Amino acid sequence: MAIDLDAVSVTLKLIETGSAERAAADCGRTIEQVLAITRGLEHRLGVRLVSLFDGSLDRIEPTHAGRLFVHRGRRLLEEERQFLQAVTGERQHDQLRVFASHYLASYLLIDLIAAYRRAHPEVLLRLSVRTEQQIMGAMLQSTECAIGFCAPVDFPEDVAYTHWFDMNWSLVVPLGHRLAKRASVSLVDLADEELILFEAGSTGRQHVLEAFHAAGSRPRIGMQATTTSIIVQMVEAGLGVSLLPLLQSGRVTAGSSVQVVSVQERLQPIQSGIFVPSTWAGDPLVQDFIAFARGPG
Repeated sequence: MAIDLDAVSVTLKLIETGSAERAAADCGRTIEQVLAITRGLEHRLGVRLVSLFDGSLDRIEPTHAGRLFVHRGRRLLEEERQFLQAVTGERQHDQLRVFASHYLASYLLIDLIAAYRRAHPEVLLRLSVRTEQQIMGAMLQSTECAIGFCAPVDFPEDVAYTHWFDMNWSLVVPLGHRLAKRASVSLVDLADEELILFEAGSTGRQHVLEAFHAAGSRPRIGMQATTTSIIVQMVEAGLGVSLLPLLQSGRVTAGSSVQVVSVQERLQPIQSGIFVPSTWAGDPLVQDFIAFARGPG
């Protein structure tokens, strides 16, 4: 059975975007053409690849066969790309899709991408910010050369992982707080403090609670929030204190009216890693960007 690779590419874009309108814009086709190409491919394969949630063209979801199609279809297109590159000796216009957590995008990757673009203006980079859970799925569904930066929450079989760095924890308090001038504090010292934690279900929150338990202390949880930047603002406003994983550069709290104090106990650090779908793991562009992100040595 001969397969039209253009139809594969269009259908993958439809599944990736989840929207007929966005897929049409990305492919340079009309919505009618995108849907017709996808239905034609489904007819040829004898299976349904996509379904319309509530009949909406902007809420398109893959079927079970569609999810299998994404995995195999991406490999098929990558094999075609490698074949053409080997035969012609030329690379297509370099494009890299970068997925990152809010934390890493805000405090590291925006500056990193800016520096990379100055060094490699020929490369087209696209940055998408997702939660850690969303990044894995987005990478595996992307039809573009993709790479993800986040704290690991899972290690899928089809994704290569490279450890990037660890973030250790510090206490963040408002300026003028009774602990602000301390060189270090123990978790026991925080027993009477209103503590601002990450929301339930996050890895960071679990690390903090485990550390208090090991220290024989129980935190007094006052508030909770989703992102580090919001928590820093809450501490600055005097709503409580917080234990946060911070970058050594001080970028996270720079410009805020807060004081960072070291913690005597060692909390389990937050790991940051680099994830690459196995189909792109050996791509020179991916390897170059990883080497740039990791820096000298």
